[in-house]
This record gives sequence, structure tokens and C-alpha cells, in this order.
Amino acid sequence: MKHFYFLLFFLHIMVLADCRNDTCHSHSVFIPRDITSNNLLQHNLTLFWWYRTIFKNHDTFITLQVSPFYQRSTNEDDIARFFLPCNQPSVSVKEDGTGDIGSLWLNLIADANQQFDGSFSLSPQRTLIGTFINIRINWNPILNIHLWSDIALAAMKSKHNIGLCEKSNTFGTACNVTNICQALNQENWEFNTFCPETQTKHGVDNIEFKFGYDWYFLEEDSVDHLSPYFTFAVPTGKAGTAECIFEPIVGSTVNAVGFGFIADHNFYADEIHELAILTDFKYLYGLPVHEKRSFDLCKNGDWSRYLQVVKCDEPSNSMPGINVFTQEAQITIQSRIDWWIALHYRHRSCDVEIGYNFWWQQKEKVQIYDFPKGYAIYDIVGDCMQQPTSASCAQICQSVINNAPVSDPSCVKLSLCDLNIASGTMPRSLTNSVYAAFGYDGHFYGLPTLIGAGASYEVSTDNNALSNWCVWSKFGISY
Repeated sequence: MKHFYFLLFFLHIMVLADCRNDTCHSHSVFIPRDITSNNLLQHNLTLFWWYRTIFKNHDTFITLQVSPFYQRSTNEDDIARFFLPCNQPSVSVKEDGTGDIGSLWLNLIADANQQFDGSFSLSPQRTLIGTFINIRINWNPILNIHLWSDIALAAMKSKHNIGLCEKSNTFGTACNVTNICQALNQENWEFNTFCPETQTKHGVDNIEFKFGYDWYFLEEDSVDHLSPYFTFAVPTGKAGTAECIFEPIVGSTVNAVGFGFIADHNFYADEIHELAILTDFKYLYGLPVHEKRSFDLCKNGDWSRYLQVVKCDEPSNSMPGINVFTQEAQITIQSRIDWWIALHYRHRSCDVEIGYNFWWQQKEKVQIYDFPKGYAIYDIVGDCMQQPTSASCAQICQSVINNAPVSDPSCVKLSLCDLNIASGTMPRSLTNSVYAAFGYDGHFYGLPTLIGAGASYEVSTDNNALSNWCVWSKFGISY
């Protein structure tokens, strides 16, 4: 058993060594961690109750646990940098070309005697309200073999608010766009808008199945065990639409397969007291799916997806680039690791548990196979001189007054190789969680029961994942 814990520690160190920060530019997509596969929410109090009470004292077949929970994110400033140009906390929008964004690209044009001048910031926040449900089946009473299966799911409501806050000294007068909020939510933008209102989504998170076998090790009056298992996740959601930044997500379209090991070891036990350590190490691999993603351009920098584009045969007829730079892609989440470990103390029927959870997700692999032909970046300067071609090196910060983009001698068409794939990719994510839980186990109409409550705090190592706090209650019954 000790060798098992040393192996887990070694794998943990290997993953940490690979955790280099790969967020050096803004991103157009953010996918939060799902709830169902969270070992912490599933196992707290319950795993000890199952192996140290039910198995030892009862020959039960099914165990049901229900855990209402409330979770809220805390790292709004970090997530804002994830989306904004150059990882800045706030962004200036100016018509004269001296800001982070040139307002002309967003159709923000002030009166002839003025120049648009404003700024905005984001404060993205996610709130989850739901119920985690876990059904564990012990096949030993029927098959006389230590096999078990496990089904986990979560019914919940996800609330996302981008927290858009703007300050403007002037107002736009053209294209029905008067302020930054309207500019980032234009009707002709089909994708990647910044919805200023709270968005909600209801549903069932991905359903996770586990099938395992218990090896038991008898030591005097205690029973240690090791349980290898196979697991797979069944998707319950829809493919990402990329219609808005920080869209609420419940479930996904990703099928995932993997394996894991559950183990526990008893340090001390007598008629009144018991102290044990428990762990679950799980690895999952996500299979490829197809969904829409929005991409910047390699040589044009952050937020170049919001540049305007033209058809080469219509160089004065500009249109939103975001509609062209959003394409269907093949997404592979690749590897995920979830390692939960807890120290559990029991006094008679009262339980106290503290624990830690490590979660790591590999950077997505994104592939695009097609891109519409004949498009080029709008020559905003050349069009003012009535001689437009294209501006292949234009950046979102430029304007016609200062810092003007250079016009190309002839139209330079965009191609698939111009897309910055990383901007539409979810980077590597890593979080660390700690928690405490309290419970009481007894009997209800002769059936083993458990009631408890707990709280956790999850911390992201960078702005690629949400930090959040969570509270929950727990009710379990076995028969």
C-alpha cells in the first residue's frame, strides 16, 4: 500500500514539472472544469462511510448519495486578463490610434469635431447551483465477487456574467453604435460577442461511469483495500457555439475514457476512534469532437479577429472579421488527472474529514481543415483615399490618424496558415483544492444512513482555470 502512495506522489511531481504557463495572449474560448468528474465532491465523507462502515457491518447492494451544492468563482481579474489584449486588466478604446484598440475597427466613430475616447474592463464570474447524485452498486452479494460499479451525475444551473464595465468621454454617432458595450455586441457579429447580461443554462452535467474491483488486505480488526477501476464519461451537452465570450456550459460533447485507483489505509482503530487515509487517482482522455472556435491572426496580434475584412473584388465593402475567423475545428482535450486524498477521523458515529484535490488538464489539440477563400483585411487607410487594396499587417490598435496600418501594393488574401490556433485553444489548466467536511452516520428505518456538510476552496495556478469556493450538504442511504 505504501508503494501505491509513492507512485501517486511521483506522478504528481511529473505533472507539476510539465506545468509551464502557456498563456501569453488573449483567448476566445474558456471551458470551466466539469462537476461530475470532481473526485472531491463525490468522495468526501462517502468513501470512508462505504468501506469502513457499510462493508464491515452490512451486506448492502446499492448506496445512494445526494449532495446539493453551491459554487462561485473568485478570480475575476485573472479571467479578465485571459480574454483581453496583452493580458491587461482594462483596455483603452481610442479613435486617434493611441489606445489598445482603434475604435474605427469597432464602428465607434465620434462627431467630426471629436475623437472617440473610452475604456472598458471585465469581471467574469461563474455561479453553479445544483445537486450531485452518486449511485454505487456492490455486486458481491449477487456474484460473490468484489466487483462494484458507480454512476455519477449532476443536475445544475450555470450562471455566467462577463462583468463588462465601460467608461467613455465621448459617444459614437455612426452605424447605430454609440458606446463600447454596443460595439462589442453588434447585430452583424455572429460570434464572440460580449453579452452584458447574466446568462444562464440548465441541464445535466456529463455522466461518469466507473467499474472496479476491490482487493482487501486484512490487518487485525481493520481492512485496507486497493481498487483499480475503469471509467468513461458520457457527454450530455451540445457543441460550443462560440456565439459569445464566456458562455455558460453544462455538460459537453466529449466522450472520455480512462482508469483510476482507489485506496485506503487505516492508521488506528478501536471501538471508539478510527483514523484513516483515503485516495482516488483518476486519469481521463477526451476523444475528438467538432465545434466552432474563433481565432486571431498570427502576425496581426491579439484581438485581430475583430478586424474588419473584405472580399478582394469588393475592397470597400467591409464586414466583421469575427464572422470569417470563426470556423469549425476538431478539438481533442487529451489528458486529465484528478487526484483526491483525505484524512478521516471518526469518533463513535461522528466524522471529521480534511482533504486535498489536484486537478490538471492538458492543453487542447485543435485542428482546422478549411478556411473561406478570397478574404483580406480591410484597408482602412486606402479606402479613405479611395484606393483600397488590403492591409495584411494591420493591428486592432491602429487607426487612420496615428499609428496607421500600411496598405498593401495589391490585395493580399488570407489563408488557413494565417490563423493563430492557440488563440482559440483552451490552454493547460491546473488547480489545487482543500476542503473540510463533517458528518454523522446512523440508521434510518434500519438502513445505514449518512448526513454531512462541507466546504472547499479551489485555487488556479494561473488565469487558465477558475478559482472558486464551494459549500455542500450530503445525504446518503444504503440498502
